[in-house]
Amino acid sequence: MPTILPEGVVLVSAVWMHLPPTHRERAFWILTELLAPSGMLVITLRHGPGDGERQFYEVTKAELDSFARHRAVMSVPLADSTRADQLNRSDVWWETAVYLAADKPSS
Repeated sequence: MPTILPEGVVLVSAVWMHLPPTHRERAFWILTELLAPSGMLVITLRHGPGDGERQFYEVTKAELDSFARHRAVMSVPLADSTRADQLNRSDVWWETAVYLAADKPSS
């Protein structure tokens, strides 16, 4: 379940890799519907092998970017979007994807 933070930020942290690929485009659509004008969607992607207890699927930022092109959101370039795993697992690393909702036209 996403966390909706103050100032219109929707945070999806350590979740996306558990969604089957066939569910992701619809999930992205729903998440973008939660955004206020100029709201921000932040998704963290876990890369590396699963833990053997839960289902993990391979994820890519390129897939998210392709979903964003079909929605009224824009990918926000980050200077350093990848980081090492905080639990010091050498085969796991994280990537952050950020998307900004378009302003709604004024009437």
